Amino acid sequence: MGYSFNPMPDPKTNEHGDMVSLRDYLSLQAHAHKLAGLLMEGRDLVEEYSRVNAAGIAREEALRATIAELQRENLELRKGKS
Repeated sequence: MGYSFNPMPDPKTNEHGDMVSLRDYLSLQAHAHKLAGLLMEGRDLVEEYSRVNAAGIAREEALRATIAELQRENLELRKGKS
């Protein structure tokens, strides 16, 4: 009734059914593990960049609001002098 799935392929054959040595299989497995680690590191870097970028955007918005407020105050002071 159910399907079975073997997450560990037969180390004697590749996806095409060709015979491979255990050394080659383990080498490929090590490379796959390294790539998975690099992908996770890349994901972490993207998340960190997103946090830093969001903080930078928030700071920029706060600075723009401060500048706008100072410009309004400056305009009011100029009107008061006239």
